Amino acid sequence: MNVLGFKEEISDEDGEIYNRDLWFIGELD
Repeated sequence: MNVLGFKEEISDEDGEIYNRDLWFIGELD
């Protein structure tokens, strides 16, 4: 759930690039 929150916040700044990074971290966590 945390990943979703971060995804939206970062999405406004960069977009997909960050979205993918956050997604990976979430899976590892």
